[in-house]
Amino acid sequence: MRMKRAVYALATFLFPHLLHAAYQTTCYDRNDFSIDNQKICVTQDPGDETEYVIYFFHGLNASPDDMGKGKMLSYINEYFGKHLPGRKPAIIGYSLGKRTNLALPGRLQKLMKDVFPQIEADNLHFIPKARAAMGVSMGAWNLFHLQMADTSYFTKSALLCPAIASIHPWSSKEEISAYRKRTGAGWFPVTMMLQGVSDSYGGKQDLFMPFDPFPLLKAHRGPIGDLYISAEEQDEFGFQEGAAHLRDVAKAKGSSVEWHLRAGGHCKSQKMHEIIEFLTLKS
Repeated sequence: MRMKRAVYALATFLFPHLLHAAYQTTCYDRNDFSIDNQKICVTQDPGDETEYVIYFFHGLNASPDDMGKGKMLSYINEYFGKHLPGRKPAIIGYSLGKRTNLALPGRLQKLMKDVFPQIEADNLHFIPKARAAMGVSMGAWNLFHLQMADTSYFTKSALLCPAIASIHPWSSKEEISAYRKRTGAGWFPVTMMLQGVSDSYGGKQDLFMPFDPFPLLKAHRGPIGDLYISAEEQDEFGFQEGAAHLRDVAKAKGSSVEWHLRAGGHCKSQKMHEIIEFLTLKS
């Protein structure tokens, strides 16, 4: 690792235009800590003097490298190039496949205690002093549960269009109908969402109930963390209701919350420059 940094330093001295020019992304699979089919993508600039990492949790049928490429990465490069040159955060995308659900018995604690620190030790060119996180849709469901399991693990957490609802596969037909009427959610998206939740827990209500977000929020004591929460008014799944409930409960329990509700469908109006500014740890 020292040799790698020395070579990079020499190259940037001889060719200054390369200094902090680009991120490098490495993706790989691993099976350890009794968790199979882990997919990790690490994006970092080995020449940057950074001290923190942003964890990224993707939505349904997306990829762990989505934050480490395309428009998302362009926003990060632009923001840090203007405000904090040479201090871009590293990005770790973590996934268990297209339908990742981390909220399972014993898994959240294992991830934070064992898996994430091991990923950092194996890949980062620095020891992070702080972690931030961003989750999109189902990824925000995962981030929500990580946050609830340890409110101090991430210094800042951005939950974008979080897949949080007041109903679940074992709700009554009347409750589901009332939810759709109240939120404007569509029949097919809600049916698909409920089936996905059921599949994630093997159709077992007793496995799901400890992770039911509304009772979990009600039972929680103390602040939940420094949060950015965004939602859309025309969310086909009705998730704007759950996002607003999370906002209200978090504020009532003493959390700092940046809230955004915008027009549009599910996850269609996110503002990346705003999100990156929130996630930036300036000190």
